[in-house]
Amino acid sequence: IRDAVDYVKCVVENELNSSNDNPLVIPKHNDVYHNGHFHGQYIAMAMDHLSIALVTLSNLSDRRIDRFMDKNNSNGLPPFLCVSDQGIRLGLMGGQFMSASLASENRSLCMPVSIQSLPSTADFQDIVSLGLVAARRAQEIFNNTIYVISFELLCACQAADIRGADKLGTHTAMLYNSVRSFLPFFDKDESLTSYLEDVANFIRNGMVCSSGDD
Repeated sequence: IRDAVDYVKCVVENELNSSNDNPLVIPKHNDVYHNGHFHGQYIAMAMDHLSIALVTLSNLSDRRIDRFMDKNNSNGLPPFLCVSDQGIRLGLMGGQFMSASLASENRSLCMPVSIQSLPSTADFQDIVSLGLVAARRAQEIFNNTIYVISFELLCACQAADIRGADKLGTHTAMLYNSVRSFLPFFDKDESLTSYLEDVANFIRNGMVCSSGDD
C-alpha cells in the first residue's frame, strides 16, 4: 500500500509539473502556452490504483477488527470487547456493522473508472480519461476507509486496556496515549458516533503519524 501511494504521488507530481494538459505560465513575458493535449489518462489510472490500495487497506483493517470482536480468534479477549455483562450488552458490536458495511461499499466502488470512456461531441472526444471522476471516487473510498481505521483504532485501545496497556511497545504506547487523551474506555453500551468522529479527525490531521515521533 505504501508503494502504491508513493507511485500515485509520483504520477500526480509529474503531471502537475508537466505541459501535457497544463498551461505553461511565463509571468516574465506575460505569456501562457497550452499545447492542447487534453487527456488525463495518467491521473485516471493513478486514481484507480489509489482506490485499489485504499480498498486493500480497508479490507485489512476489517479483518483485524473481526479478530478483536470474535472471542474464538482474539487470543483470550472477551466477545465484542465487552468486559462485563456479556450476552446482555452489545459491547463494540455496533461499530463493526459500520466498518463491515463501509469495507463492502468500498469494494463496490472500486470498479476502474479509467476504462469507462464514452465517445462524445460527435465522436471528436472519442477517448476520454474520466480522471476527475476517478479522483472523486478515490476520495469517497478514502473517506470510508478513515472510518474503518477509526473503529479499528478504537478497538485496539479497548483491547490494550483489557490486556494491560503497560505491555505496549514504546511507539504503540505513544499512539495509545494520544488517543486515550480524548477517547474513553467503554464499560457500558453507548453510541459510538461522536467518538468515531473524534478518532477520524485525529487521523485526518495526521496525528497517527506524529504520535510515533520522538
